[in-house]
Order: sequence, then C-alpha cells, then structure tokens
Amino acid sequence: MYSKLFLTVAIAACTALPATAQTFVAENGVKVKPMSGGSFEVEPDSKFGVPGQWCAAADYSRRVLSTPWGNRLYVQGTGTASRSIVFGADPAGAEPSSITIVSNSAKTPGANFSVQRAYAFCYDNRQEVFDLR
Repeated sequence: MYSKLFLTVAIAACTALPATAQTFVAENGVKVKPMSGGSFEVEPDSKFGVPGQWCAAADYSRRVLSTPWGNRLYVQGTGTASRSIVFGADPAGAEPSSITIVSNSAKTPGANFSVQRAYAFCYDNRQEVFDLR
C-alpha cells in the first residue's frame, strides 16, 4: 500500500515540475545555462575570467552535449547577464575568426577554439602556483 502511494506521489511530483533545462556547473564552478538551438550561456568566471568561461563551455560541451574533441566552439554573442558569453557549435551568422587575445574573444562573435583547446584552459586553471623560495 505505502509503496504504491509513494510511487504515485513520486511520479506526480516529477511530472508536475516544469520542463526547463537544468543549470550545469562546470568543473571550475562556473554555471552554464542551456538555451534553444544547442546554444548555451556561460556566466562570468570571477577567478580566471574569459579563459575560465572557455573551460566551462568545453566541459559542458563534452559532458552534457557529448561533443567530440575536434569540433569547434564559437562565441555567438553576449549573454543576458553582465559579462556572460553565449557559445554554440556554429558561428550563428558571424564570420568565424581565430583568436589572438583570449580576453577579447568574449566580445567577438565567431571567435572559436576546438573543444580540446578550450578544455586546456581547465587544466591551466587547475595548476597551482608554487612559491619556490
């Protein structure tokens, strides 16, 4: 009796939840919000800046979207929050462009890295700085 009641309540609770996408937290703690059409918004990384956002974009692409390492990630524009970036698997109408200064890539729709190169920023962020004195 109780197991049927519990199952009924659990199913009702799950179906009553709105069908919104969940926010993903990347390995560096940066939040990623899925958007329509495969795009996603990456919040600012207060510790590592734009490289931290590339890390979060790559982490989301690999773990949530199962994007292959060789595929490109493109900046599609600015997000809804201050300094957030919208990324996607296509340039969304912008001319693809190479990146020379990573911090400027956040303002350049079409700027792109491979998923593997963007994920390398995660490794860079994990490196501890040792005082060798």
